[in-house]
Amino acid sequence: MMILGMAALNMNSLNTERKLRDVTATLRDFARRARAEALVQQRGFQIAFLQDGFAVQGIVVPDEEEQVLGRLIADEEFEPRIENFKTYEMMEEMQLEVHRFGEDDWKPAAGHTWRFEHTGICEPISVRVKNADGYIELQFNPLTAAVEDESYEIR
Repeated sequence: MMILGMAALNMNSLNTERKLRDVTATLRDFARRARAEALVQQRGFQIAFLQDGFAVQGIVVPDEEEQVLGRLIADEEFEPRIENFKTYEMMEEMQLEVHRFGEDDWKPAAGHTWRFEHTGICEPISVRVKNADGYIELQFNPLTAAVEDESYEIR
């Protein structure tokens, strides 16, 4: 009986880790994609953290002529336009938190963005993917957008 209980506990841990790793693998892929697109298209990209996931977005800044025309017509500055490229929706039990360079605390990720400049450099950031049974933390390198450190705890 005790062996069956340990096996069930181990299977739960493996299932939790698989779910968390699915999200982190997608985030890694989106970071590579955002960096590559920023370099190729020579414009800013970002990963927008949503309430239930995240999205790769292109940032379209109007050229100078469009901005002048916009100011003449609307009497205001033009804001950059956002183009969604790809969106990932997490399972309901998952949560994201971000830890920005120079800050002390982790914060809920929803509403935050992670910028990738046209040079390929991105904002240094750490992201925590968690659920009730554990978490995985990823620290991204600002030069490569690759994970340079990872830690996790599965209960």
